[in-house]
Amino acid sequence: MNEGCSPETEPVTESSNCEGDINSVNIENIDLVVEMGSSSSQIPGVMNNLMKLDLHNSSTTNSVEVEEKECSYIECRKQTGLVYDDIMTRHHHLFCQAHPERPNRIIHTIDVLKESKVLSQLKTVVSRDVTMEEVLTCHNQHHWKFLKSLTNMTNRELYQTGECYDSIYVNNSTYHAAVRAAGSLVSLTEEVLSGKIRNGAAVIRPPGHHCEVDRPMGFCFLGNVPIACHYALNNYGLNRILVLDWDIHHGNGTQDMFYNDNRVLYISLHRYDNGNFYPGGTRMSSEMVGEGDGLGYNLNIGWNGAHKTDGDYMAAFYSLILPIVSEYDPELVFVSAGFDSGRFDPLGKCDVTSECYGLMTSYLRNLCNGRVIIALEGGYNLTTVAEGMKATIEALLGEPQSSIPPLPSASAKQSIQVAAQCISKYWQCLWFVDLEDEASPDETAVATSKSEDVLNNVSEQLDAKKPEQLNLFKSENKEEELIMSQIEASTSSDNKEPVKIITNTNLI
Repeated sequence: MNEGCSPETEPVTESSNCEGDINSVNIENIDLVVEMGSSSSQIPGVMNNLMKLDLHNSSTTNSVEVEEKECSYIECRKQTGLVYDDIMTRHHHLFCQAHPERPNRIIHTIDVLKESKVLSQLKTVVSRDVTMEEVLTCHNQHHWKFLKSLTNMTNRELYQTGECYDSIYVNNSTYHAAVRAAGSLVSLTEEVLSGKIRNGAAVIRPPGHHCEVDRPMGFCFLGNVPIACHYALNNYGLNRILVLDWDIHHGNGTQDMFYNDNRVLYISLHRYDNGNFYPGGTRMSSEMVGEGDGLGYNLNIGWNGAHKTDGDYMAAFYSLILPIVSEYDPELVFVSAGFDSGRFDPLGKCDVTSECYGLMTSYLRNLCNGRVIIALEGGYNLTTVAEGMKATIEALLGEPQSSIPPLPSASAKQSIQVAAQCISKYWQCLWFVDLEDEASPDETAVATSKSEDVLNNVSEQLDAKKPEQLNLFKSENKEEELIMSQIEASTSSDNKEPVKIITNTNLI
């Protein structure tokens, strides 16, 4: 994960200006939207005051006041928040502008949100620094002192310090960026839990899910999501928090911080590559299911190999993640949203689309009254990160999402099955997993017979229809319709070749 950057290159000049400053957003043209069915008694006092004004006789001054009150009302009606601060752009590599974890990751994301008009639909959440007391819920004093010491180091000392750690670079602003990133996520969490907004997204960096209790690692300096989790647990009395981590790299830091704690269910979708993908080792494996009070509350779904697709992710989502989180019934959801699992990412080398990120988010939005918080982790293709974050925010806003069929590759199916076998005994919703392993020859014969019946029915339909009529096929039998839909995709009216049916009886 570490990129080779030489100290011989001239340092990058820092700038306090940032194109992505959320405070510069123009909200003059936002439409006032009142939900259907609202009565005047349900409208907040500020709106009642507006309705009482005689707008025909008002002066220019009164018009300005009305506009300000309308803007204030619009802000209070917004249910999705966004937190961002350009201080986080000041953390950069001193000698390598092209480093993957660079400021443009969040600058470009904010620019895309502005251009797409998504930003105008969001409530701006005020950023802040995380406090030492909040940091110490996850990290030790040694780590806190280490971060603060970076502010006074020379460039040579900074370079040498970065070389002492795993995939880390530092500069004099690293401390300020890290505490602002963690604090901003805490601020967003407070807004959600206090009821001021329903959900929100944190466009923050540096990321956090690799950071250990006592050391930085993998571009990460503070456990942003773990710190926010502890804030929610300690200040709002929550007992069930879900952390879904879809970054292509396993969140070793987050896992370790809650491995013995059943108040946080940690689920990670990541590349495993038999322990050879970053951060490496067996702690990324599906066998790591938690211990002590946390036994059964750690689920690792580790892919072996690159180019995992939407179908792979949705298969894991439908078969494992949704059943487990529904049984867990979380009171709050965090997503460690790393978009390095997305298409075109130079490190992840997978093929997940922004549509898939949006669909997964929309399902999570159905949990815990929509209290979902998206926290940016990795992602190193600027377009992929921006489009992925835009899609997840649109899902938080309630935008309709397109369905994606759960059609996993053979490799992904095996990874899902391994994860299911490791975790199934801790969740009632997965009772069937053990039964599949113990299926009798008679049960297998019944399943095979069912498969043959379905295929025979499909064959009869093919005999009765011309190829151009296949798209009209509808069946009461979902399995038959699934097979026919697959045939439609590979046939057309000018296709003279015989149709070949290839199906997986495990889907039937």
